[in-house]
Amino acid sequence: MVRVPSEGPAIFLMHGLLGCADDWVVAGTESGMAYLLANEGYDVWMGNARGNKHSRTHETKDPSTYDFWDFSWDEIGRYDLPAMIDYVLDTKNHTHLIYVGHSQGSTAFFVMASELSAYNDKISLMIALSAPTAIPNMKSPFLNFLKIVTLFHPEHLFSLAREMGIYEFLPSTDLVKHFTPIVCGTEELAEIICGNIMFLFCGFDAAQLNMTQLPVIFSHQPSGASIKQVEHYSQAVLSGKFRRFDHGETKNVEKYGSKMPPEYPVENITTPIVLFYSDNDWLVSYDDTEALRKRLQNVVEMYQVPYPHFNHVDYLFAKDVKTLVFNKLSSVINDYL
Repeated sequence: MVRVPSEGPAIFLMHGLLGCADDWVVAGTESGMAYLLANEGYDVWMGNARGNKHSRTHETKDPSTYDFWDFSWDEIGRYDLPAMIDYVLDTKNHTHLIYVGHSQGSTAFFVMASELSAYNDKISLMIALSAPTAIPNMKSPFLNFLKIVTLFHPEHLFSLAREMGIYEFLPSTDLVKHFTPIVCGTEELAEIICGNIMFLFCGFDAAQLNMTQLPVIFSHQPSGASIKQVEHYSQAVLSGKFRRFDHGETKNVEKYGSKMPPEYPVENITTPIVLFYSDNDWLVSYDDTEALRKRLQNVVEMYQVPYPHFNHVDYLFAKDVKTLVFNKLSSVINDYL
């Protein structure tokens, strides 16, 4: 974890897929979410998902082996978030904190809060900056390509990757670190190549992207993830359900006692939740956010970002993130302190 310490209330920030704690600060002191919260007196803690560039060490498992990468966001929500949250609360000697999740950071929360009921009392408010759970309506061309490729045999593409010894998706390796400055190291190249690649994943919004920051952003991104995290999301796209990892019928029976993996019981979540969504988010549509809202029992507000081109990564890097997102986020937090 990374901390911007103060004596104020604790706020825990959790990044999305392929991200890391850096996501909350690379936009700079004027618009980085961690800085904005710290300036308001909060004790800001930033988690790192297992397997990203800050979380690649283990007592017994080596990152070159499949055993190290045999996890999805289920394990992140089931084991890692509780460990980090408990550490924050123990350090602060507090009983609860505010949780802000971006993308997979929201997904992992819904795993934790639905499966581990005790953590509902440890989170006084959860703010989801885009909340991918069941996402059959996502518009990303890349993920829709995976959807087409894997439509009839969804296990084949990922099985092939494992057979080829590919366990990590877009790792922050020395090769990538040397390659990224070549194609994204100047403002012009970053805009032409890397910015457009990011738009293909997340939605086009050139107006909100600070082009001078692109080389900085791509010096920190991508931060790596398990192939299995991507596979789990692909299952959520294909099935239209937010459920545990599908291992196939035989292993599902062994692990879950049923041929199909069980859905996460999000109806059991009692933590107050605010869902942020945007019209141009190609990964999490309004329809999918609304479907989640209907299942949740304690959504206190569903906030539409008031800008039609706002995309999935604008929550982190938009020029006007303070007026479009942060001011609302800060106001909601104040209501629950």
